[in-house]
Amino acid sequence: MTEYGEIFCRDDLILNDCDRGLKIKFPLQLTSQFRSMRLQFGDTFVKVESILQTIPQPTIDNIKKSLRFSYNTLRPQLDLCKDMNDILELMSDNSSLDDISMLEFLVNKLNIEEAKLVVQKYKEVIEEFSKTELSKCLHERFSYASPLQCESVTIVVDRKTDDLTLDDVRRLSANLFDELSPNVRLNVVRDDNSFTITCSFPLILSEQLIRAALNNIDVLKENKVKRLTIGYCTVYEESKIMKEEAESLKERLDTKNKMLNVSMAENNRFKKIAAETSQLLQKKVSHLTEREKENEKLTEINKLLEEKLALFQSEKEKDEKQPLTVECRSNKELKEQIFKENNENTKDEQRTEVEKILAEKEELQAQFDSYKRTMMAENEKLQTDLANARKEAEKIVTKMEELTYNIEIMKNEAMMTENDQITQLKLTRVPTLHDDWREPHTLPVEVLMTSFASHHKSNGYWYSPSFYSHKKGYKLCLRVRANGESEGSGTHLSIHIHLMRGDHDDTLKWPVRGKVKLVLLNRKRDENHFVEEIEFNDGSNPEATGRVINGIQISSGTAAFVGQGRAAFIPQDLLFQDYMKDDSIRIRITSVDLSGQGNSIPISVATSWPPIFEFRINNFSALQKSNGSYVSDYFYTHKKNNGYRFVFMVYPNGVGANKGKNVSIFAHLTKGENDDQLKFPFRGEITLQAVNCHANHDHAEKVIRINELTDPKETYGGRVAWYNVTGQALNGYGFPEFLRDEQLKYNEKNNTQYLNENDSMLFRVTNVRVMSI
Repeated sequence: MTEYGEIFCRDDLILNDCDRGLKIKFPLQLTSQFRSMRLQFGDTFVKVESILQTIPQPTIDNIKKSLRFSYNTLRPQLDLCKDMNDILELMSDNSSLDDISMLEFLVNKLNIEEAKLVVQKYKEVIEEFSKTELSKCLHERFSYASPLQCESVTIVVDRKTDDLTLDDVRRLSANLFDELSPNVRLNVVRDDNSFTITCSFPLILSEQLIRAALNNIDVLKENKVKRLTIGYCTVYEESKIMKEEAESLKERLDTKNKMLNVSMAENNRFKKIAAETSQLLQKKVSHLTEREKENEKLTEINKLLEEKLALFQSEKEKDEKQPLTVECRSNKELKEQIFKENNENTKDEQRTEVEKILAEKEELQAQFDSYKRTMMAENEKLQTDLANARKEAEKIVTKMEELTYNIEIMKNEAMMTENDQITQLKLTRVPTLHDDWREPHTLPVEVLMTSFASHHKSNGYWYSPSFYSHKKGYKLCLRVRANGESEGSGTHLSIHIHLMRGDHDDTLKWPVRGKVKLVLLNRKRDENHFVEEIEFNDGSNPEATGRVINGIQISSGTAAFVGQGRAAFIPQDLLFQDYMKDDSIRIRITSVDLSGQGNSIPISVATSWPPIFEFRINNFSALQKSNGSYVSDYFYTHKKNNGYRFVFMVYPNGVGANKGKNVSIFAHLTKGENDDQLKFPFRGEITLQAVNCHANHDHAEKVIRINELTDPKETYGGRVAWYNVTGQALNGYGFPEFLRDEQLKYNEKNNTQYLNENDSMLFRVTNVRVMSI
């Protein structure tokens, strides 16, 4: 059994100026001083051993106990150590030129002052040696094995190497990755207009390294770093950030222009309302003036009537009070005289005249009172309307002032955006990640393929962020080749749709049938968009329509090896003429009409007998608990030890983000007896099963495919170098999520159990298909 970290760090040629920093692996041919350093390394252990022999021998068990708790990977080797010499030899095997921390621990534990001086002297020599000029190390390979892409760090620095040393490279790593820097080792430094640093690291630290880098973006800016890539994730890229900020800036400008137009339209509307309100006020004031004039006329009429009535009453009273001139007249004569007077002034006519005048007065008074009430009501209403109109006018004026102020602010902001912020754009840098899988989208969606010219030149595969066909539906992504493939190679743009391993696959039916509608947007005229449908049907490749168990690891998840689409999607001359903008194309997925057939869970067939190879892991739970690993015996792809030779690396507790959740397993190519007669890189498939111990069916089966898609850099299928002392490829290909932890125990419903009652687990290779011989 071998720990992942133990395999990763297995190399004797390491240099560092302190316990915390980048591990720099020097090639043997770099300088003759290196041999001297190697001799001093061995001599340091010899001196400490000699000093230990001159003092009373310490208790071996206490030393072994301390080392066992500090270095759990050394527990099996510690059990075999019988004396202090064995312990020193074990420490030497697990130390390197820059890291003698185990020896320093022992010396401090035993408090041997003479040995402390030996260790300190060696560390001082190493610190001086780390100042080697960087220009002397260009294009040299600092480590033998090529790292996994997911275990590599690439740093492009816009500086010359003339005034830099390896210590500067180490310092950049220390500042960027903080306490994780000792786990990052240098592979090679290349020089062009700018120099590139390529490093490698354990896969289990990828998330922590990305997080540390994101927290130290200022370090990248200070050191003029143009691009930083950790695994599949581009953490920082100068040109991409500038383009994204430019697009964001343009979108903000468009939004502000739209808001400005809306505000100006709103301002015009309020001006129109204000004008209408002003005209209405003038009409009402004019009407009120006319009513006041009529009221004055009625008042004058009423006054004349009152004067006439008063004159009439005065004359009547005068007549009634006139004194009698002849006192002696008898009553009879007086009556006769009155009668005569009444005859002269007809009594009826007088009464009629009086009544008429009174009636006319009452009528006029009633009319006047009614008109007065009406006028008072209308006057009050006009006063209220006038007050309301004034308030409304004040509100409109206030609103117009606010709009005018906002328009001025927006104009100033737009001018600042166009002038000042463009300057600031060159100074502002933000990190960007390409893993959109954390927030998958539902339809309709658009994907933006940037750096199109670069993709067209390399004609590599570009995978879009993932999206779902519908809620709790199928997960998909686009695969685009800018310069085409197959019949569209060099003439067309190729687009294929790939199914992906999704969150709801257990509830869906397979294989998939249906159509996906794509629209390539015409971004120059916003019309005549290119529309195409891609159909999954009975003639499609089964690997393109079936449930994704194994696949290609992309930023948003696991995609099927095979997709369905158009190799000749659109001619390139038409594409460049109308559909390109800012070195990018935009594709809209408008609709996905997919449905499944058959079963929701793929059926596992029984194991063929006999299997090609099988191995059993005992004490499985103990390895899980200690984060240990298991290396299987080797096997050949062909009978009688012919063909390629492989071993399996199994991590019962998982690796990386899958630790504590899944069983991880990887196939590693090893040095074989027939390598000289074989063709490399290896290309083929290995079918591996975790055996169901309750029945000869429903085994957990996955296919490990090593081909041009999964191994474009020949990292996994390349021939193992003759000088590799382990005989085993550093990097293996397989599945971090081979089997979930909850699947290990007995499942009554499915009658499956992969970890038996004896705490062991059986694996079988049921099929091997080799395509490289």
